[in-house]
Amino acid sequence: MASRKAGKTHAEAREGSRRALLRAGAEMLTETAQRNPFAGVRVREVCDRADYSTGAFYAHWPNAQAFYDELADYFMGDMLLEDFTILTEEARLGAERPGAAALLELAEADLRVLLGNQEWDAVELLNLTLARTTQRDSARRGYRAVDAITGETYALILDRLGREPRPPLSSEHIGATLQALIEGFAFRAKVDAEGLVLPGAEDHARLYAYAVAGVLCAMTRPRGDERGIAESLDDELRPTA
Repeated sequence: MASRKAGKTHAEAREGSRRALLRAGAEMLTETAQRNPFAGVRVREVCDRADYSTGAFYAHWPNAQAFYDELADYFMGDMLLEDFTILTEEARLGAERPGAAALLELAEADLRVLLGNQEWDAVELLNLTLARTTQRDSARRGYRAVDAITGETYALILDRLGREPRPPLSSEHIGATLQALIEGFAFRAKVDAEGLVLPGAEDHARLYAYAVAGVLCAMTRPRGDERGIAESLDDELRPTA
């Protein structure tokens, strides 16, 4: 007969302690990273890698903390906005292509540009740490700016297709949704890109492009369609007879 402690079998108690210890380890890992994600970034090593003296460093920042603060602001705002120079040009060129092709190509380019950005891993780290604590305001400003320009970039093609946001949605809402989608997809692609490849596709970008197109079909409407998003979804998902 299995032994019992506080109403639990030995196996249940053992599994309970295992789960509690794993949870404690996960909490400590998160808390440590949130307290100081820059623990491994030292001024001397930064200068050595950039091939500049510490004098050059202190000509820009009075101390390491000031550097960390600006670094966080850059990664959570300015750095992401730089990628949109490429994407805006892609959208302008794509606006001349027929049907959904332009939309799919823009979405694929969006994902490839993000995954090709060597600094994206740092953005992910900061979003999981300082963006939730000391840098929340700068992260929020960065996100809002990226949301706006994402919505504007896709609107270049949607406008040519005669589509506009379904009420009560705005271009910014669409941008925020697409930004959340690409972050999650890019995170997964860095872990298991093969699991995202469709049969016959070159890589995982086509699946992402279809996801974007599906989202935009739901969140936008042809001009003249007066239905809001809730009514439209009710119509689309109504059971067939």
